[in-house]
Amino acid sequence: MLDYEGMRWFKCDLQMQTPADAVHWRGQAMGPTVQEREFAADAYIRRCYEEGLEVIAVTDHNYLSKDFIPLMQAAIHKMTGEFGYRMVLFPGFEFEADVGKGVHVLALFEPGANVDELDHALTECGVGYPRIKGGVLTKSTCRLPELLECIQRVDSQGRQRGLVVMPHAMSDDGLFDDGKVSDWLQQTEYLNTQLLAVEVPKPVTDMSKGWKRLFGAGPDCDPAWRRERPIACVMSSDAKALTQTENAENYVGMRYTWVKMSEPSVEALRQAFLDHESRIRLQPNRPSDEERHPRLISVSLSGAAFLDDEIVTFSPNLNCIIGGRGSGKSSLLEYLRFCIQPNYLATVDRDLHEKLKAIHRTVEDADAELRVTFEVTPGVQDTVLLRPSKNEHRLATREVHDLQTVLDQLRVQFFSQGELSRLSKPGQKSQVLRLIDASAGEHLTGLAGQESGVRGEVEQLFASARQAESKRAAEAL
Repeated sequence: MLDYEGMRWFKCDLQMQTPADAVHWRGQAMGPTVQEREFAADAYIRRCYEEGLEVIAVTDHNYLSKDFIPLMQAAIHKMTGEFGYRMVLFPGFEFEADVGKGVHVLALFEPGANVDELDHALTECGVGYPRIKGGVLTKSTCRLPELLECIQRVDSQGRQRGLVVMPHAMSDDGLFDDGKVSDWLQQTEYLNTQLLAVEVPKPVTDMSKGWKRLFGAGPDCDPAWRRERPIACVMSSDAKALTQTENAENYVGMRYTWVKMSEPSVEALRQAFLDHESRIRLQPNRPSDEERHPRLISVSLSGAAFLDDEIVTFSPNLNCIIGGRGSGKSSLLEYLRFCIQPNYLATVDRDLHEKLKAIHRTVEDADAELRVTFEVTPGVQDTVLLRPSKNEHRLATREVHDLQTVLDQLRVQFFSQGELSRLSKPGQKSQVLRLIDASAGEHLTGLAGQESGVRGEVEQLFASARQAESKRAAEAL
C-alpha cells in the first residue's frame, strides 16, 4: 500500500506562545505541579482542536517551552481519537536577533525533534545562559546570515534542520520596524535569498499599494528592495491566551494560514514557502471548499495477476504517475478506465484492442476487485466497484438505476499512448477539437446559454424593427 495520500490544505498557526512563557502569557497562569502543567497542556491542545487547527508551531521566547512541549505532544496523543485526526506540532522558539535595531526571529524544527538538541540550537544561535536575566530575555549576538546558516543548515543526507520565519514583520520589533522607510536598517536582511517567509497581520491583498509592490517583487517594486524571489507571507496568532475573553490581544485561532502539503514537515513547509502562490492562502475558509469540479479521489486494486494490491489517493489538482518501464503506470490508468468506461474496448482501433485487452486479462482472469472513489458534488463521495470475474459492476455506496449516467457526470477522458499518437497526426483536427470541447464542457455550456440569450434578444430587436417599418409604411398610405 502506498503511504502517499495526496496533497491537501492544512490549517496552520506557525507562531504560538504557551503558559510556559509566563512573562508574555496573558491567559490563566500555569501552576507549578506536574498535574497542573499537564492540565494546562490538555487545555491548550483542546483549544487548538476546537479551532480546527491541524498544524501548530510552539515558539515561546528563548525556548521556555522546552519542558512543556512533551506534555503538549502527550495531550495530542490522547485527543487524536476524540477529534479524528492527529495534530502536528512543530517545536521551535522565538528570540531577538542583532539585526538593525533588533528584530525577532522564529525558528521552526521537525515534529518529533529532540528537545535537548533544540536547546543546543538556541545556544548556537547566540542566545546564552541564563535565558532570562533580571526578568529580561537574553538576546542573540548573531546576525541574520549566521542564523539562517545555523537553523536552516542541510545535513549530509540533504535534510534541512529547520526554517526561519521573521514574525510580526510590520511591527516595531519586526523586520520593517514601524513601517517608516527612513528607519529601515534591514534592507540587506530582507533581500537575503535564504529568508523564505515573513509573518504579516493581514492578507497582502488587503494592504496598501506600497506593501503590495514590496511583497510582490515585481517590476513596480523599488529596485533597491526587489527580491530575486517574492517572499512568502503567512499569518499567525502569536497567541498569548486561549480565548479572546482572557484579556489578551492575541489568542488561539485569531489568525492562521492555509498551507498545502502532503505531510507536514520542515521540507513540506520549505516547498510551500518557495511555491507560496499556489500553496499558501490567507483566507477564512479552507481553499479546497471552493473546488467544485468532479474528481477522482482514489483507486484501489486487489487480486490482480500483475500488480500487488495497491491504494492510490489522488490530489484534487494535477497528478502525475511516475515509474520505470514495466512498473504498472499504463495498467493503473487502464484499470481506472475499465472501471469507469467498461465497454470502451469496442471503440478503439484493432491494433490497440489486443494490447489493452492483455492488460484487462490481468483482472478478468483473476479474482480481482477494482474500486474507484470519486466526487461529482463537493463533499459527496461515491465508490464504483468492479469484479470482472463475477460480472459485477455497481456503486458500492448506494443503489442507482443507471450506473453509466452517474459515471458520465465525472466527465473524465482516458487516452493511451497510442491514442495520443494518433491524435497528433495530420488530419485529426476534428478529434482534437472534440477533446478540447469536452475538457471545457462546463464553460462551453455557460457560453452556449449566453449565446442563446443574445440570439433571442437580437431576434426580438429584428421583430421590433420589422413592426416599426410596417407601421411607418401604413402611416405613409
